Amino acid sequence: MMLSHQEACQYLNVTRKTLWVYRTKHPMKHLIKCNKLSHKKIEFCKDSLKQFNESIMESAYRL
Repeated sequence: MMLSHQEACQYLNVTRKTLWVYRTKHPMKHLIKCNKLSHKKIEFCKDSLKQFNESIMESAYRL
């Protein structure tokens, strides 16, 4: 299932800027799968966002 930028932000409970940081600069950015439809429109794979979120939570528990 594909999510819009806004839906992905709501799913992860983050702002657009935080999602951009996750997608471009985060060490686990390779987990986020997305399709760039145009220079302004991106769709995110819900399963990859779930996996990314679980990985973040797992690494947070290790600290």
